[in-house]
Amino acid sequence: MEDENRFLERTKAQLAKRAGYMCSICGKLTIGPSSESDESVTLSGEAAHIHSANEGGRRYKKDMTPSQRSDIINGIWLCRNHHKVVDSDESDYSVPFLINVKANHQQRVKLLNDGISLESGMITKLTLKNIGSFKEKCEIEFGNITLIFGRSGTGKTLITDFISSLNSISKIDKWKSRRNKGSSNIHIEYYDSTVKTFGLNYSFKNEISYVFNGAFVPAFLSPYECFFFENDFIRDYYNPDSITESLAKYFKIEKAQVAELINHINKTDKEFINEIYIEGDDLRVMMNAKSPNLHFGSLSSGEQYRVIVEIGLRLADYYSKYKSLIVILEHTALGSLDTAGVDAILESVKNRKSNYQFIFTSYMKKEQFEYSDFLTYDLNFTNEKKEEAKITLANNTYE
Repeated sequence: MEDENRFLERTKAQLAKRAGYMCSICGKLTIGPSSESDESVTLSGEAAHIHSANEGGRRYKKDMTPSQRSDIINGIWLCRNHHKVVDSDESDYSVPFLINVKANHQQRVKLLNDGISLESGMITKLTLKNIGSFKEKCEIEFGNITLIFGRSGTGKTLITDFISSLNSISKIDKWKSRRNKGSSNIHIEYYDSTVKTFGLNYSFKNEISYVFNGAFVPAFLSPYECFFFENDFIRDYYNPDSITESLAKYFKIEKAQVAELINHINKTDKEFINEIYIEGDDLRVMMNAKSPNLHFGSLSSGEQYRVIVEIGLRLADYYSKYKSLIVILEHTALGSLDTAGVDAILESVKNRKSNYQFIFTSYMKKEQFEYSDFLTYDLNFTNEKKEEAKITLANNTYE
């Protein structure tokens, strides 16, 4: 009798096809012509279980049903070598890691199928120790879309600052004065066929040292771009005399490119606005079909924030076709946008299947949002003194 925990042949075939017959970890091609005959094919790939099919196996989950163990969701296509490695190492090849690798690889295959040659990567894990509200060592793993909920002071901004720190030295310097006594350590794991580890260490004297894959380096060369949307545009960049110059500085592009970008946005479906166009050095916006056509400066602050995020997400769509990109969106950058509006953003990012990795943080409770389809975390203080916070995985299909 066939083991009902095992994959059916059609499931194996679908896993192989969705992976482009390439190993989801190393990208090795696992199919090719055989010399036996003009029609024969050699298949060197294998369908591996994320949660083991056998009790005692790696990542075995007792309360899974046989149908769940044999489902394509619990499978990942690997070369024979990585199948052996994954089945012998549960520490480095955890469930969230394999899920992230599988999703990222399938997205890469889709782009290749669309004719886009892109070696994309993604943040898979951030480790923090003795910095801000994280006194003890703590870890947070990331998916294609990750949501982080927590009250003010629990560490949301700290997490996103260090994700974006490889692009911005100011994010690193910012935490010098906010550290705890003693040394502090931050490690970022990044995956693009192999795992790359970026380490950042603050000594007790506040000296900063950098580590890449275990070796000291003088500085980091970031493998990804980062768009970080917080409520800083109006405060730090906005010049009422020239909105195009303000946008150019904020998004680090040329003024002429701002006009091209706005013109492109006006021809596409938009999330928060009805119409947008450049008039001289000013920006004109209709927030909805019934609202007047207003100068950017005449919009409310909440509307201004949403216009900036609208422009940023469209620019992110474009950037992510050519380079690895992480988009970080803080709830405060959306002004007064209600929870239904936030849900619409998350659903839009999910449905567009953009190649960028998306991280959303909010000071509100997760129960106010439709969060079940996304990798979601809660940040909470461990005691009434609010001196230390902990990270709790709030939702994961496999956990």
